Formats: sequence, structure tokens, C-alpha cells
Amino acid sequence: NYGEFEASDRVTSEVRRRYVVERYIDLGTDGVPGNAIAPGADGVVGTEDDPIKASYHPAMKPPFPYLWRIVSVEDMHQ
Repeated sequence: NYGEFEASDRVTSEVRRRYVVERYIDLGTDGVPGNAIAPGADGVVGTEDDPIKASYHPAMKPPFPYLWRIVSVEDMHQ
């Protein structure tokens, strides 16, 4: 069974890896952190009918829209 160690299983090798993981803020549909509050009548952000407000891109508050990506993987040979 995958993921379960059974009495008849044998370990034939091991691999140790080092990952560099990057946390970054997802840029919303308009390319700026924190999407526009309300797009215009066409429902598409960044077009001419969008309302212009002083708080067009409000200050971000937790939970932040973080994404994660693996930057590099290195096999650690023993």
C-alpha cells in the first residue's frame, strides 16, 4: 500500500533533498496586490469604466494572498 510501511517492505535507498521555497504575494487580476473593490459595469478590472476612488487599492489586511513556489531543489548526497 502506498504510504504505508509493511513488515515485508525493504528500504533500498534514501534521498535527502534541500528545497528553497519562496513566499510571494499574489498579484490580483489587475496586477496590483489587493484587487480593485468594484470593477465597472463590464465586470473587468482595469478598463475605462472602473470607478475612480482614492482607495482603489485598499491597504492589505491579513490573511494575505500568499502563494508559494519552489525556487530550487538540491539532492544531498551522503
